[in-house]
Amino acid sequence: MPKSGRSHSLKKVLSIFLALIMVFSCTNEGGKETKTETVKALGHKWDDGKVTTEPTCTAEGGKTISCTNTGCKETKTETVPALGRDWDEGAVTKEPTKKETGEKVLTCKNCGETKTEEIAVLESTGVPTGVRVAVGVVAAGAVI
Repeated sequence: MPKSGRSHSLKKVLSIFLALIMVFSCTNEGGKETKTETVKALGHKWDDGKVTTEPTCTAEGGKTISCTNTGCKETKTETVPALGRDWDEGAVTKEPTKKETGEKVLTCKNCGETKTEEIAVLESTGVPTGVRVAVGVVAAGAVI
């Protein structure tokens, strides 16, 4: 800092983003003295950002992040990940049988997109349709 009895002025301020470099010059008649001081840069303090492009199920979005330091107008952009599909449980549109597959339609909770899934054929119980099976106990020595 300036010595008492001498007059100094701030001559230059350089590179505020890397460091603040201040050069002081003597303003007294015939004074040629200069002094340089370096002050470490504050660095950026980023806000949480503002979404500028909303993401969809299949496409990334974007957001702009701004430095909150007084007088700084620096910004940067970041991507916002795609949401991905969030399928519901689906609604059965065709019940499966032992001979034919069924179908169900699922709907994405985010965007309303639909897709159709196949429901497997029902497994056979081993008993042909229309045949009755009697279950019972036969006494020892009985003739069937």
